[in-house]
Amino acid sequence: APEMTVDGRGLLRLVWHAKVDSERRLYSATSADSGETLSKAIEIPTPAGSSAYPATDVTADGTVFVVWQQANEEVFVTALPAAGGQQARR
Repeated sequence: APEMTVDGRGLLRLVWHAKVDSERRLYSATSADSGETLSKAIEIPTPAGSSAYPATDVTADGTVFVVWQQANEEVFVTALPAAGGQQARR
């Protein structure tokens, strides 16, 4: 299930996990038009092993914090800088 945030400028950011090869990895994409188009998905850097169950929150400046469960049941957090200017695709 994807997680979604919308910042004060209306920029939507999706974060989800997907299985690639044998491990789940985290990905993110943005939309500046209410989800009509999405940027190219980018992989969020995570430690080795399966990454799953992301949860997100956004700050006033557009920074998105992502917290997730890593394979060994540790919990990690990272910050994604405010997005902008990414090329949209359908």
